[in-house]
Amino acid sequence: MKKSVYFLMFVVIALITTLMSLKNLNQRIDVHGATVSGKLIEKNNNLAVNDALITVSDEGKVIAQTTVEKDGTFSVENLPNKMLDLSIENVAYTTVNKTIDLVNTTSFNFGNISLEMPVTVLEELIIFVKR
Repeated sequence: MKKSVYFLMFVVIALITTLMSLKNLNQRIDVHGATVSGKLIEKNNNLAVNDALITVSDEGKVIAQTTVEKDGTFSVENLPNKMLDLSIENVAYTTVNKTIDLVNTTSFNFGNISLEMPVTVLEELIIFVKR
């Protein structure tokens, strides 16, 4: 009888320990939850830049994309907690590439990111027509 009670206690303790380990394992595996945010501004006048494409990639593979809001802000959610690459593209500005370290954090805010117009942008275009 004593052996049965001890065996039953052992099974219950082993079951509780296993369930607690699985719960902790599940918490460690479920790491998709990091958020990256920021605001795009024009370098020369600090005005908000909209209509940009934000791309987050992991070793060259695109894992998330979003567009910038009218006020220049962006937010990308549910990213894995690891080193990632962020690319900011807008046809009127030079592309910006950044590395994000989300290993030990659930959020990363770039603050203001300044975008520059490329030097080759034309200020004025005059077209003459000869008849």
